[in-house]
Amino acid sequence: MKTALLLLLCVVASAATDNVNLSEPVPRIRLADGRILQKVVFVSFKPVDVFVRYVGGSMALRYEALPDDIRAAAEQKRPGGPRWYPGEAAEKLVQVEGQVFVQTRGQGPYKFGEAKVYAFSADQLDAWKRVSFDDVVKLPKALAMATTDGDGRFKMGVPKDTPYFIFCQTSRMFSDGTMEHNEWRVPGEQFKNPKEAVLTGNNQAYSFSRVEIEETP
Repeated sequence: MKTALLLLLCVVASAATDNVNLSEPVPRIRLADGRILQKVVFVSFKPVDVFVRYVGGSMALRYEALPDDIRAAAEQKRPGGPRWYPGEAAEKLVQVEGQVFVQTRGQGPYKFGEAKVYAFSADQLDAWKRVSFDDVVKLPKALAMATTDGDGRFKMGVPKDTPYFIFCQTSRMFSDGTMEHNEWRVPGEQFKNPKEAVLTGNNQAYSFSRVEIEETP
């Protein structure tokens, strides 16, 4: 039974990689955190990550950072064999999608592009209860992170059955030199639909925090 299941998974993975050839440069890859790499060359495959070169630089990437079709192909070259198959990750995640913007009087919504949006375990909200006004709030690695596009939109996968809150900070400067700082700490349960996770003036935090986050590689 286990042998038959493994063969089935290998067939599914093979089908998913038919149109992906990592022996040649991949024209464009959008990573899980929203970054976009151009003309990506896969140099080596290690048990934990892959090493790539792209227009503008090179780096090691964890398999989890790759989009599903690229990851499925990379997993076939992973030392020791694949540890993930197409669809497996999606079944364990809730897709959270939304937009970050504020209303500007007389000018409509101002949409924040290139803003980092995080999902943290709900119990991390207690971090704000343990600090005074001038203290730094320290947070662990996020459950998920995304970077907004030019319209302020984001998308990320959060583990199912895990209570979470969405965290985001933005800033902008006005023509008179003054700065506006915005912060959101919104429990996931407040969104009626996880695919409509809108961060706007209606659900902002009352204060702007100094925050240090242990970044996910």
